[in-house]
Amino acid sequence: MNRVLGDLRALAEETGQSPGLTLLTALFLAAAAAALLVHLCAAVARRGSLRAATPTSSWREAAVSCLATAAVLYAFGLLKGYRRVEDEARVCGLARYGDPAESDVLPKDSLLPLSSSCTWSDGYSIEFVPSFVNPGLALSLAGAAVAVVLAAIRHEQSRRNK
Repeated sequence: MNRVLGDLRALAEETGQSPGLTLLTALFLAAAAAALLVHLCAAVARRGSLRAATPTSSWREAAVSCLATAAVLYAFGLLKGYRRVEDEARVCGLARYGDPAESDVLPKDSLLPLSSSCTWSDGYSIEFVPSFVNPGLALSLAGAAVAVVLAAIRHEQSRRNK
């Protein structure tokens, strides 16, 4: 465990990221993945198969899966895009020139949509967050919303039929 933490810290320092934030993000990623795995294993243990017991529970499980996917994607985007504030120009210089030269760079960060970019006065721009993160996040959250609505509709229908 100490080796993994040491490797994570070294990777964070080499890439100009905060070791503390990198560790928290990695822990969040692990917790989200573990929560999804525990939820699915518990569902299988209750029923003895991957099939949902009721239409309501299948939509509820789909919503949980979509939310867990969104959490993992968001944490991954944070991990890939985060730059330490005090080293922004250095990280941007390394990304563009391969040299931590100071330059006329404008770093910009946003939490929603998730973005971490560097823009130079000549118009050149680098985005550190992978391009699939924000569309995947939007699809996961939309899927969770649809699944919650459908679970509520199915629950109401089953309650009326009793």
